[in-house]
Amino acid sequence: MPNPILAACCFCLSLLVDSASAQTASEVVVKAFNGFDQDYREKWGFDELREDGEKSWLGRFSPESGGLWTLLKVDGRDPTEEETAEYLKEKKAQRERETSDDEQGGPPRSPIESIDLTTLVLEQETPEALVYSFLPVGRGDQAKMMKKMRGELSVRKSDSCIEHLEITNPKPFRPQITVKLNRFFSRFDFGSPTSGSAGFGGTCENIVPLGTQFEMDMKALGLMNIDVSVRATYSNFVLFSAPES
Repeated sequence: MPNPILAACCFCLSLLVDSASAQTASEVVVKAFNGFDQDYREKWGFDELREDGEKSWLGRFSPESGGLWTLLKVDGRDPTEEETAEYLKEKKAQRERETSDDEQGGPPRSPIESIDLTTLVLEQETPEALVYSFLPVGRGDQAKMMKKMRGELSVRKSDSCIEHLEITNPKPFRPQITVKLNRFFSRFDFGSPTSGSAGFGGTCENIVPLGTQFEMDMKALGLMNIDVSVRATYSNFVLFSAPES
């Protein structure tokens, strides 16, 4: 006769496993993004180290200054007036793109808006994470191009938080007749602004981007090659105002 206590434990464990597996992929991913603080720029000051293959730019963002950036260093030295002007112009243009409501314009306000939740497929499960594939979506003119892309995201099991999101092209294609896109790669890494690894108290909240990576290799008109590679990391977060309850 089997041990009744052991049998009861096995039965309870099977219920837990069935309950976890009963969650749809979209439910898991939506829950993972619930902890993403899409208004983090209104609360947190932070450093950004951006490397573009030519120079490394260290800047500081502060919500107290009305969302302005300060260029601190270029390649570890004090920046020139020209570099500061170039940097501030670029940051202003970036802010306008990110806050644009134009359907032809800026990126999604939250990264989850770039995911077609109906296309999520669990590709890999490890003791630490669930890895999903998906078809990305875009706004306006980006929508057609995104149909040629594929996405991947990872959800950490310990706290059900999003870890990273990637969008890339499986093979070269022509977004326009005169343009061939050989490589496109975009990645966001997420985590707590204080620990860099998990949400506060083991829960998924106050999650922000901790790093981004963007690569593009494109040929236009058969003559012009555009090769871009930019990597940014974010650190030294300081909370200026408590999140609303």
